[in-house]
Amino acid sequence: MDFEKSLEVLEKIASEFPKGSDEYTAIELAAKAMHYVRHEDVGRRFQAFLKESDAELTAEQKENLRRMGIEAGIDHDAGS
Repeated sequence: MDFEKSLEVLEKIASEFPKGSDEYTAIELAAKAMHYVRHEDVGRRFQAFLKESDAELTAEQKENLRRMGIEAGIDHDAGS
């Protein structure tokens, strides 16, 4: 997904929450982070990070995601 499309998706999701809510603020922060990465020329390092992050999550990372209420992308059959 390209940069502009990603921002459009974030804007669409943010519009589903009241301005100033925790959800809206978190999405706004994500959009600002994307702009920072793009404009501070750290894009190449970020792309390398994304490739590295495609690796299997550690048990600790999976548990951190579960504590945050995030279940997507966690392999439930692996016994982790």
